[in-house]
Amino acid sequence: MTAKQHCEKLIAERGGKGRFIEKNSELEDVCMLHSCSYFGGCYEAAEYSYHYALCTEIEFTATLNGKATTAKELAALQGGERVIITANQDVTWSANDNKKLEKVAINSTTYSFTMPKAGSFTLKATGKCDPKASKSVVVAVKTATTQTPPKMDIAAIKLNHALTFTGGLITGMDDAQTRAYAANIAQTESSFVQKQDNKKGYYGFYQFGAAAFAESGLIDRAKYDAAVKVHGTKISNGSHAATHIAFIKDKNNWVSGYSLEKFLNDKDLQHKSFVKFTNNNIKYASSEARKIMTSSAEKTAAYLKMAHLKGPIPASKAIVNPQFDDTDGNGTSMRKYGEGVATELNKYTKIVREALKNKNGGKS
Repeated sequence: MTAKQHCEKLIAERGGKGRFIEKNSELEDVCMLHSCSYFGGCYEAAEYSYHYALCTEIEFTATLNGKATTAKELAALQGGERVIITANQDVTWSANDNKKLEKVAINSTTYSFTMPKAGSFTLKATGKCDPKASKSVVVAVKTATTQTPPKMDIAAIKLNHALTFTGGLITGMDDAQTRAYAANIAQTESSFVQKQDNKKGYYGFYQFGAAAFAESGLIDRAKYDAAVKVHGTKISNGSHAATHIAFIKDKNNWVSGYSLEKFLNDKDLQHKSFVKFTNNNIKYASSEARKIMTSSAEKTAAYLKMAHLKGPIPASKAIVNPQFDDTDGNGTSMRKYGEGVATELNKYTKIVREALKNKNGGKS
């Protein structure tokens, strides 16, 4: 029964005399009723007052692992943090997709939980004093963003990569040819993004996986071989992304002084590792393939790019037998991959050679 209904009931009992005054003051309604005294005088008096609670605006405070935090920080979590949201009054809590939150504890003023490793959640508090009042806060795990190259013309980015290349020489190529080849690989593999992560365990300019890291001396060869013995192609060619990534991210698998983080942050290390890995692929080529490669840098580039994609054995077969082809896990044709760089190398080497000459003040 509302205050007005209660007052109207009383008025009816008094013969219909009286009135209800809503908001007699900010927090009070009153019921004026007709009364007569013992001495015969009749008058209207406020016999009942109906008081309202003063509802304040809902406000939040929050802690993150026991320390005060802000809404901005709550929207960029790492996952695994203990979060406590506290309201300044009794509320009713709700949250979208709350079953994914861990170790949830709720009472009339607090909502606490452990943040999962991924996801975004909106917590809403609805007032009990004023059910029309509410306040929300977003808690979310910050998603990794792929580094993007600066907004430059792609031709300028490519030439810059070639001119700033510091890896040394690839066997069978001169300096300009090596730079042109490295720029071609970086373009097709990562679009020149130094910290590129394809989410399958391949990283950097040249998309190195576990096999390439081991081959270039960054990951411990014995640990790599042991892992391949247990996991097979899950490690050797990254056929199982989670297993492949976990192996690479384990710092214990790296040679002392190296790690995935160091590799991604060190441009020179990426260039030098690329040359070492590439020259090893030349060593592993079959004798028939090496004979063909000695005829031209273009043949060498074609073999190397196929080996970069599928390894030296399939690449050797393909350079010897024009009918042989193979594909990677994404369905990319090894032969087309190699033919692309062979077609471009001579033309682009001339561009790089001219740019180097200009950079060196006209000296070759």
